[in-house]
Amino acid sequence: MSGEPFMGPPWAVEWTERAARDRDALPPHVRALCLDVLVEVLTARNPYVNEFSEPLRSSDPKGDHSAHFDDGRGWFEFNFIRRETEPQIVVYELFWQ
Repeated sequence: MSGEPFMGPPWAVEWTERAARDRDALPPHVRALCLDVLVEVLTARNPYVNEFSEPLRSSDPKGDHSAHFDDGRGWFEFNFIRRETEPQIVVYELFWQ
């Protein structure tokens, strides 16, 4: 441990290859909606507690979550990796219909 306090928002974000490819394939206006919601998640004090995200399984509230955009037509699934240095959000799936 470095003795530095736990880092707060904005969190670092990583996209899996597949999620990044799906994000880049979105129409520009939809990509902007997705990134707006991602910014809300990234800047939340607790990335799991905000108006856009919900747990995928109620039995695992600190596990994988999804965040919805475009009036529920799209969502991305993510997990928050807690660690002392550089905690981050990993977006591993993105869907839009």
